[in-house]
Amino acid sequence: MRPGMRRRARPILGVDIDNVLAQSDACLRAMFQELYGITLEEQQMTRYDYMTYGVTEEQLVQVFRVFNVRKCRTLKVVPGAKAALARLARRYEICLVTSRNPESKAGTEYWLRAKGLPYDQLHFNDDKHTSMPTASLRPAPPSICSHALGMPRRSRTPTSAASTPGTRFWITCYSAPLSLRA
Repeated sequence: MRPGMRRRARPILGVDIDNVLAQSDACLRAMFQELYGITLEEQQMTRYDYMTYGVTEEQLVQVFRVFNVRKCRTLKVVPGAKAALARLARRYEICLVTSRNPESKAGTEYWLRAKGLPYDQLHFNDDKHTSMPTASLRPAPPSICSHALGMPRRSRTPTSAASTPGTRFWITCYSAPLSLRA
């Protein structure tokens, strides 16, 4: 690089943690079964709103209290996610976004380090949809995201990826600008 020239910043790639990098739903469903005898099969889930499936608010609060403090440290990585994220981290600034309660921050950071998942930023809760570092962010089409991951293309429903089962490899891409050309 010539003296006086500024290095161009890497494009930002927003990546959800739960059910994209971490197998969170399987853990939560197992917790509902273990603690309350409530069986929630993956096939029946059409969104991650457990109260829709008979879980009470009190049960939900209790399960997430345990999840946020202990269980989030022990989650399995979604198969292929670590390798894909490592490839993407060479070209993009990785901004992890999650709607987890901020009380899970220490456990989440521990899990990310223990699993060796690369990232540049970590945003919790309502920050997920509003705190990306650039003001004029635009979501990219899902085909770009799955292409970037080297995964098969998947369609995306109008609901957010965080609440849509079966969109495990949907990664929210933000561009300023975003280019996948070499």
